[in-house]
Amino acid sequence: MSQYGYCGIDCEKCPAYLVTKEDNRERLEQVAKEWSKEYKSDITPEDVICDGCTAGTGRVNAHWHECEIRQCAQEKKQPHCAACADYGCNTITDFEAVAPEAKANLAKLRNR
Repeated sequence: MSQYGYCGIDCEKCPAYLVTKEDNRERLEQVAKEWSKEYKSDITPEDVICDGCTAGTGRVNAHWHECEIRQCAQEKKQPHCAACADYGCNTITDFEAVAPEAKANLAKLRNR
């Protein structure tokens, strides 16, 4: 079974999660370089390191601390957005608009 982020992203398909698990510094640097270009930002290999936002402990990427979805789910003590009574709020709907795969994963989780 896959590990999902609060937002529905499948960690097993996320480059940051995968290279963290591989403990592959060269690939970590490559992902940081690719993301720096894609997101027009200075992303370091350390920013990419992630064990998954729902892991509870471990390494988390730089975005983890500013993620509204993670903060909300933790405040509401929800395992993911699909379990929330407010599912369909603007925050998750806006995210799902740019991440349809996360929306599909949340739909599967909601139907469990």
